[in-house]
Amino acid sequence: MSDRKLETASPPTGHNRIVLGILLMSLAMLVIPSIDAIAKFLTGIVSPGQVSWSRFIFQSLLLAPSALLAIWAIRRSGGPAPSITATAIGPIWAHAARGALISIATLLFLLASRSCRSPTPSRSSSSNRSC
Repeated sequence: MSDRKLETASPPTGHNRIVLGILLMSLAMLVIPSIDAIAKFLTGIVSPGQVSWSRFIFQSLLLAPSALLAIWAIRRSGGPAPSITATAIGPIWAHAARGALISIATLLFLLASRSCRSPTPSRSSSSNRSC
């Protein structure tokens, strides 16, 4: 057996945190517009309600492991830090209302993108919509 200590990964500090932040922000700014483009494309095939519902279900499924891991880590460490309390986070009904309003806004955005298609030459000029 060697006398070497097991090295654990430490959280990024200083310059590494800045680089990590830049990389994560760049990745997010590439992924989010792609999701919107796919959603707009799908509204021509599937109903906007189904696209909106599927979008939020898949986002929840992708986020659930991270949330569960964070909850596990907080409980394992003996509870949340003093700065992370129920009053700092806010009442749960406010988060539920925010989520409902975001989903309604997404649904309305998809409905609008479905009804505002660019005109194609094969359609008659009377059926073309301009938004």
